[in-house]
Amino acid sequence: QTTLSTQMDIKSSRILGSGSRDALRLCGETGWLYRRVLAYVDGIRSSSSDGGAASNACRGGGAVARALTLALSEELADYHRLISVLEARLTSQISHSSAACDTSRNGGSEQVQQKLTVRQLMVHLRPAMCRLRTLATVADSLPNPATPDGSVCSGGKLITAI
Repeated sequence: QTTLSTQMDIKSSRILGSGSRDALRLCGETGWLYRRVLAYVDGIRSSSSDGGAASNACRGGGAVARALTLALSEELADYHRLISVLEARLTSQISHSSAACDTSRNGGSEQVQQKLTVRQLMVHLRPAMCRLRTLATVADSLPNPATPDGSVCSGGKLITAI
């Protein structure tokens, strides 16, 4: 049991402000949603590569399951592209920052590039998070071959489940 004074000490010693905490939560949630969708896609792909189990009539995934998996994979690839662009921007920002320090020591001038702020990062990630949240909801509502029951619906059953 903690006392009120201990709780106050913990709250007052926080390093990050509420905006930074929200940004970290957003980044973490986006990654978590990505992993949920990826787990479903990997489960479908692994069940399709197994050739399907004869004991489970719903396993194997037909054209509808493959189309859903392809659409989910494309959305995940779009998310990867966004992360790559943001990472490249951050990397160039860091390299320009170190080059600007070297240039300022030598008396030269360097063109200043607009920095990627935490708020800008949140603006870029929010639409991706909304899409991933919807995709994760769809993926969670469908049977996943990675689960112990291992069923995968196809065709009309899959469309009905969606």
